[in-house]
Amino acid sequence: MAVMKKGNFSIDIGFFKLGAYFEESDRQCAWELYTELATRIAVTRKSKDLDCTDFSGEVFAESLASLHTFFGEALKIMRQSPVGSIQARGIENHLGALIHRAMRDVLRPFLETWQADYRFWWENTSYKTLRPFERQQGYPKIKEMISQWSDVRAIMRAIQDELVTMYKFVDVTKLNCYFLLAASRSPYRRPLPAPDTTAETPPPLASSALHPRLVFRRRHCSLAVG
Repeated sequence: MAVMKKGNFSIDIGFFKLGAYFEESDRQCAWELYTELATRIAVTRKSKDLDCTDFSGEVFAESLASLHTFFGEALKIMRQSPVGSIQARGIENHLGALIHRAMRDVLRPFLETWQADYRFWWENTSYKTLRPFERQQGYPKIKEMISQWSDVRAIMRAIQDELVTMYKFVDVTKLNCYFLLAASRSPYRRPLPAPDTTAETPPPLASSALHPRLVFRRRHCSLAVG
């Protein structure tokens, strides 16, 4: 057992990776769960926030909504897990079971405690004339909510790291230009089609025609995609 305790939350983040006939479906579920975790700072923190205490730049109402959405996405992934077949073989602590523990022991208790209470305050009691970042600081229980939220992020980040270790995924959160690498290094990416040598080659785009973010990335990153 790999039990992790943070504040009021305690969860066993250990599980068995499936092999043989179930390997591909299990790995696909793991990648989808990893993708949801890695792309939601409301769930797993910012990449450089090692102690899970940096909530700067977040509108808490939107982050709570993202956390609630993740709950629904995790449930979909749990449904896709090949549980019916593997339980007959005596395998109980699988990825689907880990998702259930995370929902039962971490996500649901946090959301039940804070989502409705904060939303009611935000929509009915808060000073709506203030800017969002100033307005949310007036929540009477903000320190307690943020403290528990930090614990949730630490646990969910540990689950994300466990997925990377167990399935040997490339952790895109630790790479520069991650939006390119996520597509190029995914274990489920499709090969690029062969170029059409009979088609007329279009003229190259001028740098000014490129999206500013892509121009910036091109200047500051050197990638061999493949």
